[in-house]
Amino acid sequence: MRPFQDVDSLIPAFESWQTGNYQRPSVFHLYAAATPLPAGSSPGKGLDAFITWIQTLSFDPEYIQYLGARRGTEGRSLFDESFLNYLQRFFFNCDIDIVPFEDQLIPGELLLRIRGALIQVQLVQAALEQLMGGTLVEEIHAVDSFLIPIFRAGQLVYQTD
Repeated sequence: MRPFQDVDSLIPAFESWQTGNYQRPSVFHLYAAATPLPAGSSPGKGLDAFITWIQTLSFDPEYIQYLGARRGTEGRSLFDESFLNYLQRFFFNCDIDIVPFEDQLIPGELLLRIRGALIQVQLVQAALEQLMGGTLVEEIHAVDSFLIPIFRAGQLVYQTD
């Protein structure tokens, strides 16, 4: 599986690995953008796809080899062997909460919260950016009311209809 088409999106996770901060507790919040959704679309339409993506997130040997072959400007591998080994053994273990989806989103409204080790939060954030075409809104404020848990310690606890 090739979970990241853009190898550069793995750089923040690699940097946290190199500095030793990768296990630090971290939280990512996703907020509604100010741009209204296109007619006929709903914020909940992608939830099933997102849940499936999280449940199948892995780095197969071919992708690890692909990453290992990527070279920086100095001709050295972009990622060291220990990081690639971590990705190969990667197991999603974060908590994810969502707000109940409405027909209308309020700009700046909290949609999703991910809590876990910094490296895991960074990987899921990077994936979300790719899945959403790089349109994530940066953190504005934290509002934790009305969140619905969908994952606990990496295990699905929410069932969609």
